[in-house]
Amino acid sequence: MEDKNFPKFDFKDLNGIEYNNENTKDKIVILKCWFIACKACVAEFPELNELVLKYPNRDDIVFVSLALDSKEKLNQFLSQKVFNYATVADQKQFINNELGTNSYPTHLIVDRSGKIYKVVNRAGEMISALKDQEFLNANK
Repeated sequence: MEDKNFPKFDFKDLNGIEYNNENTKDKIVILKCWFIACKACVAEFPELNELVLKYPNRDDIVFVSLALDSKEKLNQFLSQKVFNYATVADQKQFINNELGTNSYPTHLIVDRSGKIYKVVNRAGEMISALKDQEFLNANK
């Protein structure tokens, strides 16, 4: 998937905020694919929350999670677990059909041009890829 254009998308998170190819243009999009019963997915929350806090004033970086679970289940789960990513419910079809993955967690970094820069299965690998300052500052 790396170096390919990210597929056309139009997501609405649990708070009703919309994310699509148009409003994320010229932004770095950090995506996490996960589900509630995935222990490894949930275990990464603290590390990912810390990552979001490292970029508090960066409107050019968007953190979005695509979850398999329903909005109701996610709202209940996230009322007890803090996760600083915007969360989009019911994304199994998009993850499987458009992204072609069924491995969890999966993290994707989409660059400012809409190309998939990196695809990894561990938060640590994704965070290391983000530390590439040249990538973060390119075309800014």
